[in-house]
Amino acid sequence: MAKQKKPDHSDSPPVSRNAIDAGSGQKAGELVLCMAAGDLPEKWLGTSAAVPLKAADFFAQASRVPFCWVPRSEAETQPEWKQIIPYVLVRPAGGNHLLCYRRAGSEKRLHDLWSVGIGGHINPLDQGHGAADFKGIVAGGLSREISEELGPDAGAADAVFLGVINEEATPVGRVHLGLVFLLDIDPANGLAPSDELADWQWVAPGRLRKRRLELWSELAIELFFDLN
Repeated sequence: MAKQKKPDHSDSPPVSRNAIDAGSGQKAGELVLCMAAGDLPEKWLGTSAAVPLKAADFFAQASRVPFCWVPRSEAETQPEWKQIIPYVLVRPAGGNHLLCYRRAGSEKRLHDLWSVGIGGHINPLDQGHGAADFKGIVAGGLSREISEELGPDAGAADAVFLGVINEEATPVGRVHLGLVFLLDIDPANGLAPSDELADWQWVAPGRLRKRRLELWSELAIELFFDLN
């Protein structure tokens, strides 16, 4: 895959956590973690790809690729960027169902589709206590998203990496790369799903295909079945 020239965002403005663009659901001035698509392994970027990987192998390869913070308003319209998104499947400990919910969050292009993935964009605030490496930043974003969507006791540190997903069929997919994790949780430990997880429920994986799923969920389920 040909390498593409990457714009310089070293002077990008700071993140505003408060102002919201009512039309897109984006925070005004929001910066998101990105990698140039041309720098990523071609195998990860298939038209409809679900690539199983061990965590050590993925982060070893990803650590060789530069990352940067790009204004989300720019990244959402320029496919030369891939916004990095943790995408977490949630399973009750000791069971084999997955948490499934109807999309009703800030990404209006996915509304009314069913999803099994919890996650979102990674922002500079996810660097936490000076974590400057890619793996540490992803862990920070993963922890924040799980805490926001499931409650502070959900235990994001126990999430197991399954692989990467990518699709080029939709406008959303063309500008994002999903890092799929599986998190086993004990629902008795204060599970507190946020309002964005509309109509959430536990569903057997075999029955999920009967739902109108977002494409990323279909791909993530492939990785789940590969694990089992």
